[in-house]
Amino acid sequence: MTTSEEVFTANLQSLTEEAREASGLFDGVRTTVITPKMGRNVSGIFETPTARCFVKRFTGLAAGERWRNSRAFNKAGIVTSGAMRTPSLMFSHEPSATLIYEAMPRDATHIVELLRADELSATYCQALGAGLGDLHSAQVDHPEELTDAIPGLPPGANSAVPLDVVEQSTIGVLQLWGILQQDETLAEALADLVGAVYVPRPIHGDLRTDQIFHDGESVQIIDWEDLRMGDPARDVGSLLGEVLFNRLRKLTQRASDEEGNLTDENLMRSGAELVTEASESMRVIWSSYSTASGCDDLDEGMRVRTAQYVGWAMYERSMAVATYFGRLGAFERAIMGIGRNLLLNPDDFSSSIGLE
Repeated sequence: MTTSEEVFTANLQSLTEEAREASGLFDGVRTTVITPKMGRNVSGIFETPTARCFVKRFTGLAAGERWRNSRAFNKAGIVTSGAMRTPSLMFSHEPSATLIYEAMPRDATHIVELLRADELSATYCQALGAGLGDLHSAQVDHPEELTDAIPGLPPGANSAVPLDVVEQSTIGVLQLWGILQQDETLAEALADLVGAVYVPRPIHGDLRTDQIFHDGESVQIIDWEDLRMGDPARDVGSLLGEVLFNRLRKLTQRASDEEGNLTDENLMRSGAELVTEASESMRVIWSSYSTASGCDDLDEGMRVRTAQYVGWAMYERSMAVATYFGRLGAFERAIMGIGRNLLLNPDDFSSSIGLE
């Protein structure tokens, strides 16, 4: 176990004891297993002989806001049909920004693992579309409990980088911000997207496949830190964008010649091939989503904005890579080129990514 893992484990052990005492859950029953989750919060799974729970204490920037958003799923009375579910909230404590949920079943399928292994079948794609459509068409008994604030990304008309972001960014991330700020055409498209008119729906707000499971009956979504009434195209574009990005990760390998060199011609040809391959899964998700949500019928701009958010997802994924490796390479720049085309010309490219 690394030093970092030891710290996360010790923090989770302390949190589990505090949370169990405050909640009164499982009095007199010992904790048998502690499994920390690495991340910005203190969180992980604790087990007793009779239960398995997920505990989370929000820490860092906007911890209180993220705690309130997460709890709001229950406070707002979001009622789905069952195609999308979320683990039951067992305990909430505002002063310590702590929540306890039922843990995900051990045998639940983690969607991110299927995606990375290229095993995301049409059946799972249909379930993903239906589950997300179920969320976006859900009944909300108390919408006043949900914020309608627009998230900070993508950048709107004011694309200045906050100081705290600058201080925590790698050179690669700052390079990406420089690209965004210097491309006036792209900046205008992003500002228009953020300011677009849409029919507000309950949305996850920061959807990724590592937050999605399938329990054998329905899709289960977790991590509601950015839950709000917002543009459903944001969630759909994020999901489809991750499907596309995962396929495009093969771009450098496929486009390289026998000596390992990359040419613009090979990058363009291989990129087009990979987009076509990804579009098969994206088409199934979109079709299933459209049927379940009705958003495309009610909102004329939904299809276009979804394509644009797929484009923005290419920048977000590139930002994640630049954060990890500290630089922007040829792959990230090629991916951003695809994203730029989708942001600037969504009508021309939406059918190419399955939005038909």
